[in-house]
Amino acid sequence: MTKEVRNIIKSFEKRGYQVKQVSKPWRSTVAIVEKNAILFVLKIVQSNDKTINPISDHSKIVTELQNQAVWDREVSQLLEGKNIPVKVPKVFESHFSANLGYILEEYVAGEKITNFTKWLPSIVETLHFFNTQKIAKLKLPLSEVSAYDWLIDRINKWSKEPLDEGAITSKQMAVVYQIVEDAKELLHFKLQHGDFSPGHLFDYHFPVFGLIDDEKGGINKPAFYDAAYFYPKLYVNLGNQKIAKQFLKQFREGLKENADDFGKQFMALLTARAIGGIRDYIVQDKKLLDERDFERREQFFKLCLRNDINLLI
Repeated sequence: MTKEVRNIIKSFEKRGYQVKQVSKPWRSTVAIVEKNAILFVLKIVQSNDKTINPISDHSKIVTELQNQAVWDREVSQLLEGKNIPVKVPKVFESHFSANLGYILEEYVAGEKITNFTKWLPSIVETLHFFNTQKIAKLKLPLSEVSAYDWLIDRINKWSKEPLDEGAITSKQMAVVYQIVEDAKELLHFKLQHGDFSPGHLFDYHFPVFGLIDDEKGGINKPAFYDAAYFYPKLYVNLGNQKIAKQFLKQFREGLKENADDFGKQFMALLTARAIGGIRDYIVQDKKLLDERDFERREQFFKLCLRNDINLLI
């Protein structure tokens, strides 16, 4: 913990907050604090913190936390008065400087979700809710490029290390670009969480789940990105193909738009995320990964290259 982070925590103690727990699960320092018998989460980030995992782009973490504060406020307001089965933390206080920032938010407690069969209807309903919101009304930054250009840019970035390491080939990348080209006219921006993974979902009070770590949330990612992000987390990372297929089946059944159009968009996004999964393996500490992990990611990428959504259901 740096001096600057300690000073922020001490400033809250001086204001009557009791520190119950401090941890650093990823890129941020997270303190559970209590005041007047109410628990809060104090999340602190520092862009020049050298202890951050190398897979992370820590140059943007202050901006991303600032984005999380805005996303949480906007989505909390969207959810008010609606019977959507998700709980997003309310933000009570935030402060940001050039390389340091914090937010004080509601403590959303609960056990991490493990029985996904039980929770899939709630997850699917929430993702459809995000995809149907009118983004023009939200106070979130708009992208300066099209959804197609955004996706191409991400693919180019995520494929760099895999191509350099020989994990994927130029011939495979040609197929990837064609899959994205097929969806070009359909891709459009919608409200997305941006990091919709099992580790960010909690049993709040069934059927409502808690959704945290929204720093990548916004209206600058294509519709269905969250679904395409979540699917390989189930299929590859958790190794649960059955649940992944159930999720996609339920998600497609709940669509209000043309199923073929959805399939083109989803496959473009999913193939991009498959590349991202291979890239994540390459840049991570291999001691943290199962020796079969790369093989699973490689096989999943090859499955995506077949460009048939029916193989995933």
